[in-house]
Amino acid sequence: MRWLHATTAVLLALSGAVVAGPAAAAPTAAVRQTDESSRMEIGLALTPGRRQVEVTLRSLVDRPAGRIRLTVHRGDDELTHITHPLKKMEAERAVRVVFAIPATGDGDFGLVAQPLPGADTGFLAVRPHHGTLVSAGAYGLLGDAALTADRSAGRVTATEFETRRARLHQAAGSTGTSGTKLAATTTIAGSISYRDLANTQRPIRGARVQLVAATGQEYGTGYASDGGAFSFSSATLPTGDYRIRVVAVGTFGEVDTTGGADNYVAYSAVFPVTAGATVSGITVNVDYFSVTGRAFALFDALRTVGGFYQSVRKSSWQPALIVFYPSGQAGSFARGGNIWMSGGDTMCGTNTYCGEDAFDWDVLAHESGHIVATQAGLNGPNDGGDHGICDNAWGQEGRGKAAGLDLAWSEGWATFYGLALLASVPLPPVPNAGGLTYEDRPGPPHNAGGTVAYNIETNDPTGDCAPKGEDSELAVQRALWDLYDTIEDDVSGGKDTVQWGLADILNRLDSANATTFGAAWPAITASRGPSEVQAARRILQTHGMAPRGLLPADSIGNALVPFRWTAGGIPGHLNNSFTLRVRSGYTGSVLFTVTTTATSYTPTAAQWGQVVAAKSVVYDVAGSQTTAPVSGPYPSAEESFMIGSGSRKIMVVGDSISQGLEGDYTWRYRLWQHLATGGAAADFVGPYTGTTRVPSDLPDGFPEVAAPPVFNGAYRGYLTFDSAHFAQWGRQAHQAMGDIRTQVGAYQPDYLLVELGFNDLGWGVSNPDGLIGDMKNLITQARAARPGIKVVVANVVHREPLDQLPQLDSIINEYNSKLPAALASVSTAASPVALADIAGDYQWQFDAYDGLHPNGSGEHKIAKAFATVLSGTFGVGGTFTATSGPDLLSPAAPTSITATPTGTGVHVSWAHSFGAGGYWFEQRLKDSGQQWQRLPLPIPGDEWDTGWLVRGSTYEFRVLPNRGISTGPASPAASVTANPLTADGPPNITTSSGPGSLTVSWSRATGLYSDTVNGYVVYYMDRANPNAFVASVRTSGLSATITGLTSRHNYAIAVASVNAAGAGSPAGGPEINVPQ
Repeated sequence: MRWLHATTAVLLALSGAVVAGPAAAAPTAAVRQTDESSRMEIGLALTPGRRQVEVTLRSLVDRPAGRIRLTVHRGDDELTHITHPLKKMEAERAVRVVFAIPATGDGDFGLVAQPLPGADTGFLAVRPHHGTLVSAGAYGLLGDAALTADRSAGRVTATEFETRRARLHQAAGSTGTSGTKLAATTTIAGSISYRDLANTQRPIRGARVQLVAATGQEYGTGYASDGGAFSFSSATLPTGDYRIRVVAVGTFGEVDTTGGADNYVAYSAVFPVTAGATVSGITVNVDYFSVTGRAFALFDALRTVGGFYQSVRKSSWQPALIVFYPSGQAGSFARGGNIWMSGGDTMCGTNTYCGEDAFDWDVLAHESGHIVATQAGLNGPNDGGDHGICDNAWGQEGRGKAAGLDLAWSEGWATFYGLALLASVPLPPVPNAGGLTYEDRPGPPHNAGGTVAYNIETNDPTGDCAPKGEDSELAVQRALWDLYDTIEDDVSGGKDTVQWGLADILNRLDSANATTFGAAWPAITASRGPSEVQAARRILQTHGMAPRGLLPADSIGNALVPFRWTAGGIPGHLNNSFTLRVRSGYTGSVLFTVTTTATSYTPTAAQWGQVVAAKSVVYDVAGSQTTAPVSGPYPSAEESFMIGSGSRKIMVVGDSISQGLEGDYTWRYRLWQHLATGGAAADFVGPYTGTTRVPSDLPDGFPEVAAPPVFNGAYRGYLTFDSAHFAQWGRQAHQAMGDIRTQVGAYQPDYLLVELGFNDLGWGVSNPDGLIGDMKNLITQARAARPGIKVVVANVVHREPLDQLPQLDSIINEYNSKLPAALASVSTAASPVALADIAGDYQWQFDAYDGLHPNGSGEHKIAKAFATVLSGTFGVGGTFTATSGPDLLSPAAPTSITATPTGTGVHVSWAHSFGAGGYWFEQRLKDSGQQWQRLPLPIPGDEWDTGWLVRGSTYEFRVLPNRGISTGPASPAASVTANPLTADGPPNITTSSGPGSLTVSWSRATGLYSDTVNGYVVYYMDRANPNAFVASVRTSGLSATITGLTSRHNYAIAVASVNAAGAGSPAGGPEINVPQ
């Protein structure tokens, strides 16, 4: 990562003549470099036989006069240095500099150039060779440079070239063992590995592997598995001596040397092969002490980073990532569509090595974010220059506003993309990879350079800075991360409940070609639901972009009060123009809008009259910074307050019936509307405000790992109202009694409306008497926080019968019959407790959209039951008269769907369908005439990982949104060719059984990708039970015994192999009967 780039690029030259004017034709062996941060293009060339260096400079911006300090090194010793002046350079005007190289004696030497003023340096390794000079990006590559020169000059033959090259790059390892000679086929197999930062040999994943004869002739080419395994089979391979050549090229990208742009290679030692024999156990183990070894460590990171690039790449983007190593400079950077990584014995000064980034996955992922930005048109014209993680870029180093916004967006986007990339894919257990921490650490063998490490979720990562505003790369990356991640943070004025995926964000930015955060904001939030946008606005406030409304109070009287807000914006350049919008909380209609340069506004008498008449008020403030170019407007989160509601506070405590699903009105809204329009407006309180909705991303390990609860779902028609509550999908009274005291203490409600119990009874948490006890305890705990609280407890509604719970109706009836007396026994004059009979009039056949959860009719009936108690027992509100039909919502088809190959199958994601409770997932072989195959249960999210696919087959996928009894139209279809990296199921599956149990045995897995198999999953299903599900057990052995089975039932059996990629397609075993 380019934390502190200077304003100049690499200048590799010695003192000599300076010639201004058009650049001459480049001499031989020219190397052209462009330092993106300095806006300087440099052409460097050694002129063979003349001991000269020619440097062509072309600045993309005006550059003041300066100097070049050029130091000549041998190892760690400085031989000499020269300082030469440079005149002022005009933008786009080329300057050619020709330098004579002084005598240096025998041996390799290095050139370190440092443009002054500035801190960056550039490096070139040089070797005198046959009366001329050859150069490379690292000392360790000079042998290749000399060998290439010899071949070009005809001093070595092709065979000699291959032999000497193999000797230069021969790695440690084994030449394997030869097995029994076979009649027809010769087989050669082994593995390749590199040494990581923790000194552990790890597989080189996905590298090109070639079988070459000692003469250099190639006899086979393939790619290593993700376990580093390779194999060749041939019926025509002649007897002879061979090597394995490993090339840092994969289908996802490549790592090349600088200058010559050759691929990095490593070789095994020579091993003999007899035609028809099997040679196995060949190993090629590169170490990090060589530049080549570190290049392969970098290649392993590229396997992940480049593979992800392939999954998001548009057809118009460059096909793969190309990485040059070493960069020849003090840092890593991206330019010209390529990535340049620091390290590789590059010198940054006398006795000083540059930092080693070959092991820094976060750095590579960050630089790939710059490539994505270039391909997607997200780079502004001023996205480089001096900058640091703690900086606000506007005004730093004389930078103007436009340049500051460009730079902050460019660097902030790249870090966000890199960390999100590594959070989105499975990672091998290497150091410095994944998690919430960005890491750039010293690497072996020199361990030079400093450490940059900070957690993207932490407010103050470095201990001394926490910059805010759109010109801060840290604020930009954090805001993007909060919009992306699935972690629910505390943010300004509420919770960060936004969970927009990386692909979603990238697709929107790509379409908009956003080059600043200000341009990105409307693209990212367009067409989102109001609750999502509200949460996103709180993220803007947290990171200093937007104003924040300052509430006068949750409720106020009729006396006029001003609206106030914080300015928000860049420190030293705060937002200075504000648009205040005030709306009715009941109808959503705009009462008035005003623009001002102040951070408060006192309404006119007429405007305040509108506020008082509205009773429920919602307002927001959009802030802009008017210095050219104008930035913003950035809107605050909406704030709300009530007029004349006094101290009457109501908290709803409930489960899914009370929280509701996205697209519901909810009975809470029906009750709020009844009270507000009847002159009994109340302040609804609690920690949550939204319904639930299916998440964008399902957690790793789902369904064994449950998705976290969601509270940012929108209401029908995206209506807004005083929707605070303490209800949660799946909630039990047994759970709520443990934290009700905390919530009542925090919000101090006057009335507690409790709708709980179905989950306790339905899922066997409590029997009727146990639930009665929990409900009494809940009331006791609420009184401990507010002794005079008034409580209304609902009984439990019936649902559509379930075959697996035939006794549920009777259990609910028993509880409902005991509840009135139980509530009466705990009611007191100071804290009365009353019953709301929501079950009496509730009929699931007419009042529920899925057999349980209320439709429009059910919402009104539940609200009426509570309203009747509030009016009749407590004198709050009048008679509830509103009614409704079912008023069902049918979700629309998702507008888009994408399918991406993964190591275990295919990852499918789709655009969210408003109001969907899940999706029917369907797939089929493309162009096969096959019918769509549907999973047995809806997918409770906007994504799914499907496995058990045939390698090389093309599949198509679609989803249909589901909401109870309603199923919407199908999405478009997405197709992709599967290329799983999983192993096939094991062979030789056998079964045996005993009373209530069965034992399954098998042989070790064989075939492709079986080299990393580390376990097996046994799947079994009761064929005699129509309601049975597939169950599984996992083992690391070659057998498993399953107990607790039903006697005299037949069981279907299958076994899957589990390797480094995951569980593969299972192999079927014989069906077996379990005896009594």
